[in-house]
Amino acid sequence: MAPIDRPAASSGPAPALTAGKPTDRDVPLLLNWKATDRRRAGDRPVMPSGKQDDAAARNIPERMSGSFHYEYPRWALRSWFGMQFSAWLGLLLRNRFAITPRRLPTAILVTFASIVNSLLALLQALVFGRRIGRTKFASNPIFIIGHWRSGTTFLHELLALDDRFVWPTTYECLAPSHFLLSGRLARLLQWFLPERRPMDGMRLGVDRPQEDEWAILALGLGSPYETIAFPNHRPVRHEFLDLREIDSAQLRRWQDGLWRFLQSVQLRRDLATAGPRSAPPRTRFVLKSPAHTARIWLLRRMFPQACFIHLVREPVELFSSTCRLWTTLFDVYGCQKPYFHDLPGGGPNLSEYVLTTLERLYRRFDEDTRDLPPHRFCELRFEDLTRWPLAEMERLYGQLDLGSFAAVRDRVEAYLARVDYGASDHRVMPGHVAEIARRWPAYGSRFRSLTAALTRPGDAKSDGRATSVARP
Repeated sequence: MAPIDRPAASSGPAPALTAGKPTDRDVPLLLNWKATDRRRAGDRPVMPSGKQDDAAARNIPERMSGSFHYEYPRWALRSWFGMQFSAWLGLLLRNRFAITPRRLPTAILVTFASIVNSLLALLQALVFGRRIGRTKFASNPIFIIGHWRSGTTFLHELLALDDRFVWPTTYECLAPSHFLLSGRLARLLQWFLPERRPMDGMRLGVDRPQEDEWAILALGLGSPYETIAFPNHRPVRHEFLDLREIDSAQLRRWQDGLWRFLQSVQLRRDLATAGPRSAPPRTRFVLKSPAHTARIWLLRRMFPQACFIHLVREPVELFSSTCRLWTTLFDVYGCQKPYFHDLPGGGPNLSEYVLTTLERLYRRFDEDTRDLPPHRFCELRFEDLTRWPLAEMERLYGQLDLGSFAAVRDRVEAYLARVDYGASDHRVMPGHVAEIARRWPAYGSRFRSLTAALTRPGDAKSDGRATSVARP
């Protein structure tokens, strides 16, 4: 696929913090490290100076209480284990092999795994290469977009209950270059995955829906998620967040890589059902990635009939939850002991990183979505989706013409009955609240404009099934 013409790059950097900005010690690290960290002190994240008080300790969400967060052992699978050697070596070279000594064993394991991945990828190309190239998939995928911690994973799991949709699994995203060949071994790898995600306690499994950004990362196509590997170099490869500033060769490679990954996922489904098809299947892809929020301009040109579901969340809670997300992922997945204050060389502290990333994510959002018709663009509030999931799903199906929601309603109800979200208490320093209001005014306005209905038919409160679903 040839690269498309790129829109002009956005002008001007993000506004700088004013005097009186939150200090390093205000970074909202919402984990009680002393209470939960069972590892050696030398490998703990380095926190800003200042004693963490009891109020900060109480910010640990219920489903992450106790020692849960640190039950992700160093030998467990991480995103880098699915990289080919060339992609892994490129990641190390770009970051000057700046690995914390205590994390070298993991890096060595990834290196050996990357060699195996390269051999398996070569073998898969020989066995399945032509069939992948001939595979067709529906041209109208559904993209779930929105900032991190806005409910995109929850919605992805709900839509994945519908057999009319197809979606990449965790294993396919972690081993994107050879899962057609090695897929039968996927269940064995479940032993190397913890039962739940480290940042929020949602269940984790090799066959569960997964974010395709991890496949883009593992394929070495270019992703801002490289920051997770080397958090002390943040931001890493943020030009791949919106893809507007990369050259034509990089853009072509990124598009071709995503396209071939989707062909591979579709081929695996075809082989598991009725065999390869001569016409595009009726099932539609449901893809979820917060980073795609900044790529709508490209995705619309790659998939002219695509639909977009955009989730928003109350800005202060979004900021707080995102800080906790990066705090956890930097520590659990990073090749470095993470620092969260201002970095040497001018790198941003954690709060500034979160603030700036949202600004870039939404820099051209209104322009990219302005002419999308209602049947191809739907917006949901996280608060509505978690409070009234059945009513919001029914509204979503109707607006985007996804088919009858009644056909999948029982499955959704069963899922909601066993979902184990826990309540979280989001507290942010007053300085951050003011900064969020100043830096994210458009996002706050969008959230306020999406007012929840006072009464809804099919409200989850009527049967009591979904009232336990609370904010992550």
